[in-house]
Amino acid sequence: MLNRQQIFEKIKKLLALSHSSNSSEAAIALSRAQKLMKEHSITLDDINLNSITELELDAPSALRAKHLIGLLGSIISSAFGLDYFFHTVNGKINSIIFIGAKDRVEAAGYAFTLLSRQICVIKKEFAKQERIRLSALTRQKIALFSEQRILEYSQSFKMPPAAVFAYIKKTVKQQENKEVCKNTEAYVYGYLKVLKEKVQDYALSFSEQKLITEYKAQNYPNLTDMRQRSKKFTQEMIQSYTRGNKDAQTFNIFQGVKGKTTARLRFDD
Repeated sequence: MLNRQQIFEKIKKLLALSHSSNSSEAAIALSRAQKLMKEHSITLDDINLNSITELELDAPSALRAKHLIGLLGSIISSAFGLDYFFHTVNGKINSIIFIGAKDRVEAAGYAFTLLSRQICVIKKEFAKQERIRLSALTRQKIALFSEQRILEYSQSFKMPPAAVFAYIKKTVKQQENKEVCKNTEAYVYGYLKVLKEKVQDYALSFSEQKLITEYKAQNYPNLTDMRQRSKKFTQEMIQSYTRGNKDAQTFNIFQGVKGKTTARLRFDD
């Protein structure tokens, strides 16, 4: 007993044979295709839509900020001629869904996984460097609090000097953590911005774009636009963003990768 997908594949093969130069063979193939379509209530529109599929992938935890995963999704979808949207849980992005032609969706999934891993490594390395730099500044800030100032705070807030000093260290360290996070995200954002500008868009046909739109309307009628808050960049965030722009100029997704699976993901020089 054939399942529905197998029936679709059989009909597609028969329809392909219906274009044979052998008129007798073509007529038989077309007749069989029409018979199967009638038996299973399948239309030509159904056949066309069956060429469109989807692939859901987990969003890397390190890249779930909307502006980062949004750029990453845009890079992959542009390169492979796909559409995409996000699945959210309690307002947080949980996964990304790519929609398009089956062969390119599969290749895009591989490219997304590969690119995500590389960007996560890049992000981790920058955060490590930024932590070292800001930790030195944190120690300098803490050193500015003399024993006299700590005693004054102790009297003002009626706290033991040790508790005052511990609070100061904790507060300054929290500020350091926030700055590391913000600067690192700005760096990755700048990095991805350049990759988006360099990627060569796949020339998607109007008919395929129409099929993707119909697929989304049929399977996801309640999709809504994702809202993003505008971000205010500090001077250090701007510097990190600019550094990300610069470092991305030499990026090569194919470094160390063999095979042709991601052959369509190309970057302009």
